[in-house]
Amino acid sequence: MASVAASSAPPPPTPSGPPQAELHLVLVGTVIGGDQSVGIFVDEDSKTTLRLKLDGDYQGWKLLSVHRREVIMARGELTETLELTKTGQGASANVSAVAESTAKRGSSHTAQYD
Repeated sequence: MASVAASSAPPPPTPSGPPQAELHLVLVGTVIGGDQSVGIFVDEDSKTTLRLKLDGDYQGWKLLSVHRREVIMARGELTETLELTKTGQGASANVSAVAESTAKRGSSHTAQYD
């Protein structure tokens, strides 16, 4: 009678640290003010638009700096530089939607408020 030897598979490798969290935001605009700067983003997963103030936090990512065409986000030791998308690429329709929404709210500089 032949016996079958059971082979034990080696245990799966343990991760060396916490899983890397990917940033799923697309930068669609920036607002740079004297006392406050804001990045305007679209979440790639939920397709929602969000505004994040300087030093604000989104899913563990902190907005470190806001420049005219880019922002820098950080999570722990990781940093990501997000640049504004060029016209004709993925988020350009969202830029138009944000601009249109802003225009509909009016401005204190229109004849309506003078």
